Amino acid sequence: MQVADRWIESMRTTAKHHAALLLGWLLLCRCPAADTSRLPAELRLNEDAGRGNWIVVTVRIANGEKLPFIVDTGAPVTVFDKSLEPLLGQRLDTGRFWNFGVAHEMSVYAAPKLYLGDSRLVSNTNLVASFDCRQYLKDAGEPIRGILGMDILGNYCIQLDFQKETMRFLNARRANKRDWGTPFPLQDIGDGCFGITNNLVGVQGPGSLVDTGTDGDGWLLPELYREWTNEATDGAIHFPNGALGGEIYHGLDLADLMTRPMSSKDIHMKLNTIGIHVLSENLVTLDFPERMLYLKRTSAWPLVDPKIEAATRAEGQSAANFLRTLKENGQLPGWTKTDYGTATAYHVDRSPALDSVTIDVMKTGILSTYHYTVTRPNHGARWILRQAWRTDANGETVEYRIMNNPYRNR
Repeated sequence: MQVADRWIESMRTTAKHHAALLLGWLLLCRCPAADTSRLPAELRLNEDAGRGNWIVVTVRIANGEKLPFIVDTGAPVTVFDKSLEPLLGQRLDTGRFWNFGVAHEMSVYAAPKLYLGDSRLVSNTNLVASFDCRQYLKDAGEPIRGILGMDILGNYCIQLDFQKETMRFLNARRANKRDWGTPFPLQDIGDGCFGITNNLVGVQGPGSLVDTGTDGDGWLLPELYREWTNEATDGAIHFPNGALGGEIYHGLDLADLMTRPMSSKDIHMKLNTIGIHVLSENLVTLDFPERMLYLKRTSAWPLVDPKIEAATRAEGQSAANFLRTLKENGQLPGWTKTDYGTATAYHVDRSPALDSVTIDVMKTGILSTYHYTVTRPNHGARWILRQAWRTDANGETVEYRIMNNPYRNR
């Protein structure tokens, strides 16, 4: 899910004399920058940051309460969950923010003092917003209470080290930048968020929003998505790989923006997006004051949460044991009890409502590959064989069966 793409369409207020100005206060008015010489200390990243989850940091408010916030470079302003509204004082206004063309109700408050550790965070606006963060709680698997936006992040040079699971606030003017990697100039896209002129297809064309609030690989504009998914004949990069700054990124799962609802107010819908899953393969330095992104490749492949990886292996092994039992009982389509073979690949989809595993097996002495999809309604239930099919040496399907239906040629 993308946390970015926020734009206030309209503002409603009981104090009519400032209704027309409120949008400007949130997105355009920049307060003088406060002293940033006291930078926040180095933070420990959540272990699944960039491995299927956002970066979540603990923000402290003036009363001492500690709150988990998402670090979102695609959010123009800092946002609090609605449950925290009693701590924000008097509501100044109400309005909407947009996320993929869907309008969400929000409220506007004076910005409270926020801290990371003992350091007060600097903001260049005097307002924050609030809305219902329950969807992010569901996706993150923990009680997200807000979003740290670019009104704060844009004042800092931030280094994200996913290998060492640390987040550093640096003095860019004094730092040695030789080990920061490839530089990419950052450009303000118009709402305080930043993009680069590059995209993950590695071709000339629309640039990309740099968005730690996109917890996947990213998004492509429709015409670029079509170019990426069609088989390239000119040597250009295409599905499932991507390219950025001369580096190849493997196994990308990029989405087509055409599949999401749009609004004329959605500035971010006019750009491609580079998400945190791609960024996490690098040492990432976001030097917002100097308008520069640095990427130093630290992993040749996407990072994986060890807990998720272990659960996936266990799921695959459980499904394989089930298929082995069917074979031993003479119930596995295409196999007898005395046949032998080797599993060559498996694909696992896990969710609270459904587990699905597809396993590919090659029979000894035969060039065909047998494929089986099994499902179960939850992690504790029994597996059920749903589909079975066979492909030849060229990958063409020659037999296919949905269980309880006869084999048919294709």
